[in-house]
Amino acid sequence: MMVGVLRMMIDNWRWLYFAISVPGLLTISYYWLIPESLHWMITHNRSKGISRYIQSSSRFNNVHVCLPECKSTATKPAEEKSRTFLDMVRNKAILFHLIVHCLIIMIMNTTYWGLALFSTKLSDDSYTGYFLSGLIEIPAGLVCIPLLVKFGRRTITFWCLVLQGLSMGAAILYPGPGTIEMVFPVAAKLFNSILWSSEPLLLAEMSPTSIRNIFYGVVQFFGEMGSVLAPYLEMLKEIDERAPQAVVAALSTGAALLILTAPETKDKPMPEDLDQFDAGCLLKHFACCAEYRGTTKDVGNDECNRIESQPMLPTIRETNTTVSPPNNDIDSKEPKKINETE
Repeated sequence: MMVGVLRMMIDNWRWLYFAISVPGLLTISYYWLIPESLHWMITHNRSKGISRYIQSSSRFNNVHVCLPECKSTATKPAEEKSRTFLDMVRNKAILFHLIVHCLIIMIMNTTYWGLALFSTKLSDDSYTGYFLSGLIEIPAGLVCIPLLVKFGRRTITFWCLVLQGLSMGAAILYPGPGTIEMVFPVAAKLFNSILWSSEPLLLAEMSPTSIRNIFYGVVQFFGEMGSVLAPYLEMLKEIDERAPQAVVAALSTGAALLILTAPETKDKPMPEDLDQFDAGCLLKHFACCAEYRGTTKDVGNDECNRIESQPMLPTIRETNTTVSPPNNDIDSKEPKKINETE
């Protein structure tokens, strides 16, 4: 949004680039202003940082937390486990979700930068479309707050991907510059901006603490491939003028189906290690079905691991059983047959 505003005041592209870059220096202060993750400090037993975090949060929320009582009731933290990238990819459930979220973030990046780059063609004035494409992110950031409080992260991500796909599908019907034609790409940018609040939050909350940085870093690394591919959507116009919108709509629909495999993390404790990872409803279903058939399949979920420890129920009941008499001379007497009634 600021690029469109500053471009109206600054003609030289070098000074424009400088004016856009200078505010980024303010983010250096985030190192001191943003506190460390409380969950991370608990895992690494940073007691002083935890105490400061609780005290500052108590002052902000106007509540009182008695630290001695918390210490007396708290359980001893488990021994910290050091995990590597190989530990992460050896777990089939985590590897599955790693691939799924790499694809989803890649599609989100492709859509975001594709809409941003081609927003200059939404109107006869190139600045108007670009300005609106950035302006729509402000209401998206405000709307996502109550949505995340009321609804689950997976639910919001799913519906935003669906609505993003529908908006791009509607843009196929109204191509070219114009007021009506501008509505649907801007609406797709709105839903994509909400996605960037819900999907990264879901990604961080579902990944275990021991591999969270590795998991999140790998997803973002492959997700940036979408930023690289976004400019090449223009080449699809050689096939058809509406091919870029159709591709983004199809990818958004596919990503919406993929997100249904993820677990819901709202109001749930964050996993500490691989054995606490929630594999999601789809993998749980396959794991439980595999256990019912008598096969063992580890998906990294406590519930299915608990089911694995239970014996299978007998499916066929014998009607006749042979019982030997209680004496040592087994060969001297014929065994008695007892008929059981159902």
